[in-house]
Amino acid sequence: MTGPALEGPRPATGFVAATLAVSVALSASCSGIGERIGPPTSPRTTAMQTDTPPPVLERGRVAAADGTELFYAKTGQGPAVVFVHGLGGNHAVWFNQVPAFAREHTVVAISQRGFAPSGGGQRKYLPELLVDDLARVMDGLGIERAHIVGQSMGGWTALGMALWHPERVRSIVIADSLAGISDDAIADHFTAMMRQAREFANAPTRLGVHPAVDAQFAAREPEHAYLYQALSMFGAPSPARIGPQLGAFGFDHAALAGNRIPALFVVGSRDAIFAPSVIRKASVYLAGSKVIEIEDTGHSPYFENPIAWNAIVIEFLRSANDARAANAAPR
Repeated sequence: MTGPALEGPRPATGFVAATLAVSVALSASCSGIGERIGPPTSPRTTAMQTDTPPPVLERGRVAAADGTELFYAKTGQGPAVVFVHGLGGNHAVWFNQVPAFAREHTVVAISQRGFAPSGGGQRKYLPELLVDDLARVMDGLGIERAHIVGQSMGGWTALGMALWHPERVRSIVIADSLAGISDDAIADHFTAMMRQAREFANAPTRLGVHPAVDAQFAAREPEHAYLYQALSMFGAPSPARIGPQLGAFGFDHAALAGNRIPALFVVGSRDAIFAPSVIRKASVYLAGSKVIEIEDTGHSPYFENPIAWNAIVIEFLRSANDARAANAAPR
């Protein structure tokens, strides 16, 4: 597969009105639309509603096709949004998102197979299997259609749902992920990234140091950096096992070009795993996609700057809900 060379940023118009005090400067997006979002003053301060009791939190398991028990946590009310974590996490990494999104959505956070507290072996991670797992969780919870948010590894699952089960997807958010979009240049980048991952795995583990967490964030907030590191310790497969399986898979370019599901790429400006330039290159192939870059964050902006990340994604989900409602209205 071949494709256009990696490009640097070029000016474009923005599409989202951030609801909080985040600074916006136009940036490039190979999909035609892009923004750069700066950090707010207090990235971990959110207003809590006190006039109504908190929603019920449901926890449980749904059986996959092979009998594997898949854990989920569900809360809130409204259009459903399902969060699918990356290789460094599980359902709990979304602690900054679940309360915020539950104010106007039914929120489901899952632990993918092999990631505690879900069961299953830690060998097979083909996108077909992961997508079927997600569909079965949605079936088990009676969710016909949902927004799917996939972080890093979870991006493969999100995009697979959109392409293979579009009738079940309202929109997708691909967060710091190539999501199975590839060409020769992207594949070379992925190979280099896997080589770095092996080097990291073979080096001594250092407190608060993780490739998915920006080094400047770790120095500024060592407690949160260690929290991220700790969350990844609760039973997770080896990147050396999952990475090659995901890297060997690529969605058909014609299917990507035929996408009709609203799609948003979100990426940290200092993502050391999937750099913004590579994300923009991948976005070229996915029809109708948009890219937003969050300043001064690494591979995990949802964790490092949740206020900005939440504002961007909530606004995108609202626009997708509004567009669907408008299309469904009598004419």
